[in-house]
Amino acid sequence: MGFTKLFSDIVSSSIWNEDDQTRIVWITLLALKGGDNIARASVGGLAHQARVSLEDCQRAIAKLSGPDPDDRSGQYSGRRIEKVTGGFLILNGQKYVERRDEDYRREYMAEYMREYRKRKPVNVNAVNNGKHSLAHEDEESEKEKEKTKSVVIVPSLDSLTEELGPFSAKQRRYIADQWERDPDYVLRQATIVRSEPRANAAKAFLAALRDDWQPRKVIAKPKRQTSAPVQQEFREISDEERAKRRTELAELKAKVKGS
Repeated sequence: MGFTKLFSDIVSSSIWNEDDQTRIVWITLLALKGGDNIARASVGGLAHQARVSLEDCQRAIAKLSGPDPDDRSGQYSGRRIEKVTGGFLILNGQKYVERRDEDYRREYMAEYMREYRKRKPVNVNAVNNGKHSLAHEDEESEKEKEKTKSVVIVPSLDSLTEELGPFSAKQRRYIADQWERDPDYVLRQATIVRSEPRANAAKAFLAALRDDWQPRKVIAKPKRQTSAPVQQEFREISDEERAKRRTELAELKAKVKGS
């Protein structure tokens, strides 16, 4: 199941001048749109899902398929949909996908910089000496943010499929649906696939999306403990004890010889 981001400027577009049934059918088509920008539905099915009569749905489709003299986009003469096999193609769907992705990238970078500033070490000496004011710190953060924008690149869906492919048209639609649902999830799975050499990266990527792969946990082997060598204690013996032991040894030798 995908999702469609509804931009606020829809209320200032020419579609908002249409009757209620046409607007409802249009928004229903946007909600049904898949990763290939096709809303898969028959006219009767679309009427049912939009909760309008069949006649109102047919009139709405005629309006959306026809040119719009008040359209500001300059694309397709203002036509919004085109009947295709299996449903309706949203003609400017890709434009809004790219716009949504750009918004996502900006949100991603804003969140990235918030986390970056949290992890950024604080120079205690500089703070204690009063060398940096809060205003200066904010200015430095903005400069750092601008630098990072030019360095950190969030991959697009096209670049991912090109890097990890090739994929069939059906597989591309599946990946696009996953991207529509949660771009972060797709990026995480791509990172996991890249983390190890893969004989078939495309197959691994599809499996990762399907089975929700998790990063491999590296378990460190416990170090083998070696016991310390036993230290033997030595002590000096007196001359008297040494002579006694010699006598005992001589007596022992005599007994052995006599036997």
